[in-house]
Amino acid sequence: MKTGILLLLIMLVLAAGGCAHSAGYAGIHTRQTPLSGEVFVEERPWGQKINVVSDVSSVNPILVVRVEQRRVLRGRVRQETYGRKVYVPWRYYAPFVKILASATVVLPAYFAWYDPTPHGADNWGVTDLLWDFGAWYNWFSAIPNGPRQIESSERLIRKREIVGALSEEVVGVANQPVELYLEDDLLATGRTDEDGRVRFDVGALLTAEMAKQDRPIRLVTPQPDIAPAETERTLSSFVMQRLIEQRGSQPNGAE
Repeated sequence: MKTGILLLLIMLVLAAGGCAHSAGYAGIHTRQTPLSGEVFVEERPWGQKINVVSDVSSVNPILVVRVEQRRVLRGRVRQETYGRKVYVPWRYYAPFVKILASATVVLPAYFAWYDPTPHGADNWGVTDLLWDFGAWYNWFSAIPNGPRQIESSERLIRKREIVGALSEEVVGVANQPVELYLEDDLLATGRTDEDGRVRFDVGALLTAEMAKQDRPIRLVTPQPDIAPAETERTLSSFVMQRLIEQRGSQPNGAE
């Protein structure tokens, strides 16, 4: 008898005080701190691109391009995830609402699915669904779908050590073949130097027939294993004619 009365008193105290229902975090962000250890270099050739360093003009027959890719340095980092806690505060009427709703079974399942709440720093999943469903059967906690509040101060959600990015830079790709096309005709091929640059003397490749109209020129990096980098621009007939004229006016120049 005394034990039953004691349990009843404990339940009444819990019901009077209640506890908030956790509803995840707002403003989630991550801080990474590099740690000592081995550093790995990761090349990302699928991110290659061709940049025009010096374009052809009526007074410049040399086209200079640079093949580039991203280089990522990776190593051990301490990753800390922070956020401000979101919660549903306790209301005195919570036990009465929960007793009625939990008796149906259907309503807790519906509310847990209708209002999905991720309770940690990850995406919403089955564990979160079960958490909200089970909360309807805890009569001493707040209603899961009640009005939410956000704490003013942030807290540490998760801390772990991972292999992550330390720095990232764009570098030139050395010894990369580059093809120069005028429309669909291959005009020249070349290989990049140590800085990823290659030069094409476009003026020396032109003919009077080519200069009759504006034509697209394409630069392509043929690669068997990945999608090639490519860039395209238009070479005007005026520029081509001027370059041909300049070439003919040079000593030993010829059409």
